[in-house]
Amino acid sequence: MRTSLSLLSLIVCGALHAQAITNITIDPQNPTECTPITITVNGTLPTSGELAGYTPSVNGTIITVTLTANGGSGGNAPFSQELPNLGPFPPGTYTLTVPLIYNGVEVDVVSIPLIIGAGVNPNAGEYNETAVCNSAANFTLISVLGGSPDPGGVWYNPNNQVVNNGQFDPGQSPEGYYTYLFNVQAPCIPASQQVLITYLPNNSSGVNATEQVCAAGDTLVDLFDQLGGNPTPGGTWTAPAGGPTNGFMLPGTDPCGIYTYSVQGIAPCGATSSTVNIQCVQPSNAGTDATLNLCYWDTVENFNATLQGEQPGGVWTDAFGFFVANFNGNVNISLYGPGEYTYSVNNATCGPAQATLTVTTEGGAGQDTCQVGIEDLQAGLRRFNIAPNPARDEVMIELESERMGSEHLIEILNTNGTVALSERLRSNGVLVRKELAIAGLAKGVYMVRITNAQGQALRRLVVN
Repeated sequence: MRTSLSLLSLIVCGALHAQAITNITIDPQNPTECTPITITVNGTLPTSGELAGYTPSVNGTIITVTLTANGGSGGNAPFSQELPNLGPFPPGTYTLTVPLIYNGVEVDVVSIPLIIGAGVNPNAGEYNETAVCNSAANFTLISVLGGSPDPGGVWYNPNNQVVNNGQFDPGQSPEGYYTYLFNVQAPCIPASQQVLITYLPNNSSGVNATEQVCAAGDTLVDLFDQLGGNPTPGGTWTAPAGGPTNGFMLPGTDPCGIYTYSVQGIAPCGATSSTVNIQCVQPSNAGTDATLNLCYWDTVENFNATLQGEQPGGVWTDAFGFFVANFNGNVNISLYGPGEYTYSVNNATCGPAQATLTVTTEGGAGQDTCQVGIEDLQAGLRRFNIAPNPARDEVMIELESERMGSEHLIEILNTNGTVALSERLRSNGVLVRKELAIAGLAKGVYMVRITNAQGQALRRLVVN
């Protein structure tokens, strides 16, 4: 009995819950002592869960593969984890056990029998040669071998590349020596064989190609130049819709899709054709230019909240071209200041696109008025003064409330929104002053936030 590479699916019955194994597949179906096996575990995890890895171990005839995962709660989400290159194992009957560990707890375990057969040396067939027309239909390379080759080996083309499904595609596959290989492990003996495939004389339509163009481009694409191989000139082109075309494609005018090039055959071979797949890429979109008005003490802003229509994935730069933030990143206005900022997005096919955000600020140090954003007095305050500002060691906070006996929470926050200092302040009247020691604060820009039963109010403080 020789190894087969078909897939065995072992269905595991039981209740389906958020953390469960639903089935296990084994490849190859009939493993031997010469063939490593791959198992694939399928199941469900909470939507927040993710697989963390697996650990194989062998204890006599028990093969254990412990699958671990982590996460929180949520609905059921399917998972599939491939566990390759287990073994090989000596011949015999084994029990394959797969525990599922979720957040350190075993939530499911499945055990199935696994029979490992005795090794059999593979038969790679006998050497053969064939000449084909480049217009012939596809065929399997194993059909060219002499003798009685076993299925399940791997084919390599003359460039030492794996041949998908062992198929030869005349006109597209290169001519030359193709190698059929069984790379089994001891005690079996690896086997290989070759076939030589050459082409009969015929015109060539070239090798299929794919080309990306910008949908808004204005440069003619010479389709003949896109073909690979050595196409014969003088053939005819067919457009994606099936009609004739002159062999050129103009983005924005001509359709995207598959263009077909055909040339006449030379007896006994027939006509041959190849394709160029023109894929149209949409231009980059950085959005529409905009203006953002801020108060002079504003610190962190998300510029993408102001732009409209922009694509994600771009970057922000200042007026000098220096990077300041990624898409949806926060920009520290107190550091970079007002001016023009540029959002740039780029794809390799269409090139970059840019949008400009003009940032302006109102007010200034020592001024109490600003008509933008958070400067308007709130929290039931008639007055909210900070002096001196900038300050170094101490700062005086002066508040005038609309009502008697107000209680206030004073907080000084850094540009990341972290509270660096806080004090509670209560007044029996409407006017109250509080002196704060700020010698322990690093130099920089801070926000002073007043919170009371009527709301919040903010001012900027510069520590120098």
